[in-house]
Amino acid sequence: MGVVITACFYRQTLSSKRIWFAIAMAALLSLAAVSDCLPEEKAIPPTPAQKETAKTPPQTKKTEAPVLAGFASVLSGVTLVGIWEAKTGWRHATNAYEDKELMPEGTVWTLYGLGLPPRRTTSEAPRVEPRYRPDFMSNDPEDFEVEAELPSHNKDGYPLAVSGVDLMDKRPVRVLPPQEDPDTNRLCKYLLENGLVKKVEKIHQVVRADLDGDGKEEHLVTLEGATWVYYAPMDTAGVGGSTSVIAVAHTTDSGTYRVSALTEMAQSVLRGSDFYGAGVVDAEILAIADINGDGWREVAISTNGMDWWKFEVYAFDGNRFHPILRFG
Repeated sequence: MGVVITACFYRQTLSSKRIWFAIAMAALLSLAAVSDCLPEEKAIPPTPAQKETAKTPPQTKKTEAPVLAGFASVLSGVTLVGIWEAKTGWRHATNAYEDKELMPEGTVWTLYGLGLPPRRTTSEAPRVEPRYRPDFMSNDPEDFEVEAELPSHNKDGYPLAVSGVDLMDKRPVRVLPPQEDPDTNRLCKYLLENGLVKKVEKIHQVVRADLDGDGKEEHLVTLEGATWVYYAPMDTAGVGGSTSVIAVAHTTDSGTYRVSALTEMAQSVLRGSDFYGAGVVDAEILAIADINGDGWREVAISTNGMDWWKFEVYAFDGNRFHPILRFG
């Protein structure tokens, strides 16, 4: 080892003719000095931190407490529809006697409506009510639901109620006049070309909102259109049935144009054989808000037919819509 150290310092001091000084100092050097003389290894750059993109929005919810989602009506206050929990995600409120413990008297709710500013309120003591007519019930847990009165009537028409997350989604949602524009025409053309409707008869809603946090607005349209129907008694089919459609135009991660239909087009066939095309009679976009505080916005809609009604909530992942809550 001493030979190596001496040679090292010899190389460093040769030009100054101080060879003997180098030899004397070499005996006093520690092992650490040897590493300074060895060839430097190429530095390995640190692994860069994953850059946050628009498709990976910030997780703004920190609490482990459950988040409640409900349907707020003018008459019955708020009805619990589903629960979001950090570890398990969304689940339907299917056991009223257990779920009512999650919304005691004084529960703070944030109410959302399309084109309305969020509003805070508190609910009264919860009560368990039958979900169906008594003669249709089997007294199973899922036959009942949890309701709670609100201190004032919901006369402003806030249909979506959220509790358990300290967040009020105030990002803009643009509700446009229902007349057609170039983007709406493109969406309707897509629906016609792909057979979702055979004729666009009337446009009811045009809404723009950034659902996935990428800075680009998705384009939502509620329309009424004609569809193919099959009339069982006469064994005939043709264009003539009317259905309501909620369609969303968006761009996928790969840059392709896609249209998603949030309404159940199958209802046009299921009901058409008996009611000649009376599928989705009415459809409406109720609210657009980040319900669970994860940076992504959900879409709440309402649909109804001849003998059914539904309140549904859809989540958008940047490419597709996923139904997360259904009630009706």
